[in-house]
Amino acid sequence: GYWAVLLVSEAEGEEDEASDTETDPGEATGEKFAAQARCIKGVLDRVQPLENGLSTAILVRKNKTAEAIAQWLRANGVPQVMVEGVATLAVQSPIVAAVVDALRWLESPACTLAAGHVRITPLWNVLSQTLEKGETNASPGAVWRFWRRRIANVGSPQVTLEWCSALSIVHREPYAQYCLHHVSQLAHQSTSSQDLHDWIMALGELEVRESAAAGFIHVMTIHKSKGLGFDVVLLPDLDTGGGGHDEILIRRDEKGCATGCLSYPPRWLSAFKPTIHDVCYVQKANQDLEALCVLYVALTRAKEATFVIMNQEKPRKASPVRDWILSAVPDTDPATDNQGSATPWGSVV
Repeated sequence: GYWAVLLVSEAEGEEDEASDTETDPGEATGEKFAAQARCIKGVLDRVQPLENGLSTAILVRKNKTAEAIAQWLRANGVPQVMVEGVATLAVQSPIVAAVVDALRWLESPACTLAAGHVRITPLWNVLSQTLEKGETNASPGAVWRFWRRRIANVGSPQVTLEWCSALSIVHREPYAQYCLHHVSQLAHQSTSSQDLHDWIMALGELEVRESAAAGFIHVMTIHKSKGLGFDVVLLPDLDTGGGGHDEILIRRDEKGCATGCLSYPPRWLSAFKPTIHDVCYVQKANQDLEALCVLYVALTRAKEATFVIMNQEKPRKASPVRDWILSAVPDTDPATDNQGSATPWGSVV
């Protein structure tokens, strides 16, 4: 099959971040992997695996990374992305997040952050175009009064159902339809007498177990991909795990059971004491073996093509996986100016 090692620069993601004055705490991971996500989108645009009937997976080390990359792709024109595992829809879906913020605004008109968010989403068109007959003023105050009366008459779950019905006509993307369906299902199961605050809490905490079907890009951890196979596999964070210094040195017996521990010693001490040196060596060897097993699983999931995406800059912490991959690529030396040829998705080694 085909394989490629793509090098991206963290500075690419930092240029986009510089224009943002405020950063949501939940976006931190997304910003960290923005360059990798942009590279993934470039590969998808060029290869077009879904259009060509190729099953595709993005395999990462952590669930948070999977959610962050999926969010970035959905926000940048790749809606056919599904994260394997349990997902909170208000976090994963911009549409559900807008619905929750609209309800927060209706509960408390002083919540200007929620109000500002809703007004820049397609939901605002739904809110402002459904005013009572004869009321042409679509000011925020008029919109707020109308929907507060509507909630008082029919209840917040029913109002949410009306929003979902209107949004489903505008947003035909599979993932948007999927999220709106689950919100509507929760609304059907709720009573009209449910308190607005309780309904907001229930909707904000709505979790579903996502499992990518045909026509979707799978996003999952490397661990969950064991035993699975895909035509195209993208690996965006192999060089971010492991490395660094341990804080604790653990001595183990032949069965692997811990028999003692101490703060990780400095190099001069381990060199001075052969016993400590041997324990350090064994611990490092076990860590390298574990990293090698993860790398083996990641690199053996693809049937047709594997794209390994790594930072062009050398990480602060040692990354044995990065070193192993680059050492296996002919004529590649990260310390030299030879960083590979440029492609639409990044530099290829």
